Amino acid sequence: MRVIAGELKGHPIRAGRRLKLRPTIERVRETLFDILGEEVIGTSVLDLFAGVGTLGIEALSRGAEFCIFVESSRACLKVLQENLLRLNLTERSSVVRRPFPQALKYLTEIAPVDIIIADPPYEGGWVQGVVDKLESSSLCRPDTILVLQHHRKESIVLNVERESLLKQRRIGDTTLSFIKFI
Repeated sequence: MRVIAGELKGHPIRAGRRLKLRPTIERVRETLFDILGEEVIGTSVLDLFAGVGTLGIEALSRGAEFCIFVESSRACLKVLQENLLRLNLTERSSVVRRPFPQALKYLTEIAPVDIIIADPPYEGGWVQGVVDKLESSSLCRPDTILVLQHHRKESIVLNVERESLLKQRRIGDTTLSFIKFI
C-alpha cells in the first residue's frame, strides 16, 4: 500500500503480512478523500479501528493538522507506530490502545474533533453502535463529519435531530457513508 496524494504521496504504508486485516483498498481511499476534498486541511481527525493507520496517514498527508489513531490490536499498533515513525508523523499524531467503547470514555477529555473516520469490522453489527456511541460522546460537535466505511448490506438509522446523511458512495461491497452531526 502507498499514500495516494498529498505531501507523502507514493510513500509506502506497511501492513504487516501476518495481520488479519481488511485493508482499505486504494479506490475506496481515493473516493473517500475526493469527497472530503479540502475539508480535511487543517482539521483534527480521529481514525477509529485504525489498523495500521492507512486512513489517518492519508488524512495527514492531505493536510490534516493532527490525527488520533484508535486501535486495540497490539500487532496492528506495532506496525502503526512504525509507519508513523518512518513517515515522520509522530508529532502530528497520537495513538490510543483501547477497544472502541473504552477509547471513547478515555478520549472524553480532548476537544471535539472535526472529522471521524471509522472502519469497523464488517461482521458483528458494529456500524449502528458506532454511530450511536459517537452521537452521545463529547468528541462530536455540530459540523463534525463522520465517514463510516461499512458493508453495503449494513444499514444505518440516523437520529434526524442530531445527524444528517450528506452522501453515500458504494464501491464494490463497501459503502462510504458521510454523516454530519448537527
